[in-house]
Amino acid sequence: WTPVEGARAYLVSAWDGVLGTPAASFWVPSPPAQFPDGSFAPGGSYDVYVAASDADMSGATVPGEFAVSEYPYLPASFVAE
Repeated sequence: WTPVEGARAYLVSAWDGVLGTPAASFWVPSPPAQFPDGSFAPGGSYDVYVAASDADMSGATVPGEFAVSEYPYLPASFVAE
């Protein structure tokens, strides 16, 4: 993804494209993001979302709930190998 002006952190989340359950979620200070080993099942379909924040979230835990509503967005989708 392309960095957003003023963003200090990005929440990167992957969701199972069939079940709609979370697969992995974490904060990074800038692109790119690398998912931890074991985040995805081979052959599984996943949707990835990135949300920018102007707060420094270094070392922060992933929030239980959050909303991103200022701009519409579409997920990037892939099938794990």
